[in-house]
Amino acid sequence: MLDKNRKVLTALTIKLKQKTDKKQRGVFIMASVLMLLGISAFTLASISAAVNRHKIMKSTTSTAKDSYTATKNELRRIGSQLRVVPISSIKSTNTNISHTILTSNYEGANSQPLKVFDVTVTYHDSHFATEMSQRFLHYPAILNIPSVFQSTSSDTNITQWLFNRSVSTLTAKYFPLSNTTNECVDLKGATMHWVTGDCELNYNDVDHSSASTPMLLIVEDGDVLVTAGTPFYGMIIMLSGNTTKHSATIEHGASIQGALCSNTPISLQQFGSNSYAKQVLLSLQKAPKLAKIMSIPGSWSNNLKKAL
Repeated sequence: MLDKNRKVLTALTIKLKQKTDKKQRGVFIMASVLMLLGISAFTLASISAAVNRHKIMKSTTSTAKDSYTATKNELRRIGSQLRVVPISSIKSTNTNISHTILTSNYEGANSQPLKVFDVTVTYHDSHFATEMSQRFLHYPAILNIPSVFQSTSSDTNITQWLFNRSVSTLTAKYFPLSNTTNECVDLKGATMHWVTGDCELNYNDVDHSSASTPMLLIVEDGDVLVTAGTPFYGMIIMLSGNTTKHSATIEHGASIQGALCSNTPISLQQFGSNSYAKQVLLSLQKAPKLAKIMSIPGSWSNNLKKAL
């Protein structure tokens, strides 16, 4: 009887243990599933956050690139305008952009009028502000005015002295707003005219020139004729690239107030007046339309700031 009870008790214990093992396995499986679900949720959240960060980074990078380009273009535009436009007239074309301009006046080695502009352009954004700075040198195209000797005798280095360019490298492109033509007819609309061939000047061609508004006239491989009664204020430069000897004729009642220069000997027939006028030449040197501007190497800077 006792053995029989032991067998029954052993059987019940085994069954109870089996049930307990199954229950524990179930709990383990559920815990494993929950853990996997948690890992999946964490992974999904991490991926979603990474995607959002990528979108934000991409958007920020695109915005930064656009603001950088806009700021750089505005800096160039202002630099170009400073050649002839007064500072008070320079306005930003983009409502997100502001600028400041500081001016310093200097005098060159040969009394050239020089200006330095310190320009700072800022692009304002909701996240950050892009700031760029650049210094610009404003200087005359006529670096030096001719001497009395250079206005009465030929000088092979005349263009080197006036413009720091040899005769072979000097072109009309050196001069801002230059006018190129093959004849001297109604020379209006520009302070500088480059004529290839003969040039005959009459009163109607240069009636807009005066001691305060002189002209620069370069005649390449041609003769010059200032007709009777015609006053010319400014500088005439006769350039020759060959051995041909060209002529300059000033008729009765005509005059050149300023300078008549050449790089090779010319035949001068003077019946009128040819007067060296330093003040006229200085006015020509300061003419706004003959001004040039350049960025000063090493002065550019870029700064990215957080928006306030």
